[in-house]
Amino acid sequence: MSLCRVSRWVRAAGLAALLALILPLTAWSTDPRLQIGVVERLQGEAEAVFGDEVRALAVQAPVYLDDKLVTRAGARMLLRLADDTESTMGQNATLVVDNYVYDPAKAKGAIIVNALAGAFLFKGGKIEQQENAEAKIVTTVATLGIRGTTVWGGEIDGQYGVLVSDGEVTVTNEGGTVHLTTGLGTSISGPDAAPGPAKRWPSEKVARAIATVEFAP
Repeated sequence: MSLCRVSRWVRAAGLAALLALILPLTAWSTDPRLQIGVVERLQGEAEAVFGDEVRALAVQAPVYLDDKLVTRAGARMLLRLADDTESTMGQNATLVVDNYVYDPAKAKGAIIVNALAGAFLFKGGKIEQQENAEAKIVTTVATLGIRGTTVWGGEIDGQYGVLVSDGEVTVTNEGGTVHLTTGLGTSISGPDAAPGPAKRWPSEKVARAIATVEFAP
């Protein structure tokens, strides 16, 4: 086990007691890994994968650090983390939270989300409100530095799109950087291609983007 991995397990042990006071007690299990949140809403089928273990997910199922969360065709899933961060996954999406530190007593925190496939809508919680917090979303084409943010990401019109509904996002990859504020979006053709200029998307494009993460009525 690497020193990095060891340090994360030590940190997890120290946070477990704190998180137990924040998350619903009914959602806790005997799994020794750090529980970082729960499934708050689910439409269709989804699962969590960790090593050789595959767990079918349901509402109020626990979510742990390093779980690979996968939604199936037609599915939607809303995750709520301990600091009230919300992440909604569209169909055929894969997401991993591989760094999570929430310590309100010390006013410090970090969250790093890997969005490996599919569309997502991310709404920041208390971690993003901390002055020195590290908060980012790593996608297949760029890294999103986030602050006080509600942001959508996913495939649209043959490219990867990022749309900010609230807050600020800095989109960076090998090709360059673009800064987005509320109401602005960008399109990226690949990890080596610079993000397109920040601009307002037409209302019909915004609607198509949001539809990829909306739950059925």
